[in-house]
Amino acid sequence: MLSILANRQDAGADNMTSDTGDAEKTADFTTDISSPNTDSTESNHDQIDLIPVITQPSGPLVQGQSIHGTGNFVQGSEFILRRSGVPVSGNFQRGDSWRFTPTTFSPGNWVVTAEQIVNGWSPGQSPPCSFTVIPPKVVITLPSSPVEQNQVITCTDVWLWDPPKILDTANRPVPGKFTPTGTGTSWTFAPNPPWEPGNRTIKAVQTVNGMDSIPSECSFTVRPLPPDITNPGVVWTPKPTLSGTGLAGAIVTLHRHLDINTVYATVEVRSNGHWTTPLTTALPMDDPFNMTAKQMLNGMTSKWAENTGFP
Repeated sequence: MLSILANRQDAGADNMTSDTGDAEKTADFTTDISSPNTDSTESNHDQIDLIPVITQPSGPLVQGQSIHGTGNFVQGSEFILRRSGVPVSGNFQRGDSWRFTPTTFSPGNWVVTAEQIVNGWSPGQSPPCSFTVIPPKVVITLPSSPVEQNQVITCTDVWLWDPPKILDTANRPVPGKFTPTGTGTSWTFAPNPPWEPGNRTIKAVQTVNGMDSIPSECSFTVRPLPPDITNPGVVWTPKPTLSGTGLAGAIVTLHRHLDINTVYATVEVRSNGHWTTPLTTALPMDDPFNMTAKQMLNGMTSKWAENTGFP
């Protein structure tokens, strides 16, 4: 029969190789093969012991993760993992149990078998093991809150040249434009229309070969863009009527430049994005007078608008 002597030589990986020869090669176990008798039952039992066993994954796997299993390995033998009968390139290692990390873990349905070849002889392949491989989780990079309405976000760990999907909390697509950064695995996303002011949560999901990645969520706050003030030209009254544009429903407050304590007028932006209001506080005798403004919407306040100077 076959007598297997599990004499540990090293605490590292086995001296197993993948079918491509690119696996790590270190010593771990030796096995002495002898045939003191020819009892078929014992011989078949020992032959089965040389067939690697694949541990069923508990869930979907992703690129960079490994397939695990157990088994008895002969020193100098070759380990082969096959997907649907085709050898898979990767790295084979073992400690208390073996693991195989495919070089490319492409998303999709996988059916694999494991086998070791001893001096050109195979005791057989393991039973097929089926599992799914999903794309990696997208990483969203965003500056600290609050962000501007036109803030661009960066998505990394994207599968090759396919951009991910940006979704809201109701899983509806967020409209915008993706632009690759040049590596094919990193993209920028510019919202169009701009982000709505307030608290926002988005998700990034990529789909490859019909498989969706685990959604990655990102929460942030958005402040409105500053309102615009239309220059009135020369004014002849200390309380002129001013106008400009802003976000529909926002509250615009007008201030003198560098004087945030004095409010010269407060007005709500109409649904068409325009506002008009007479000043409620008289202008001082400045030439020119520098007016600025800010707007508040959904609890978020914008930065100051650019100064508008008029005599």
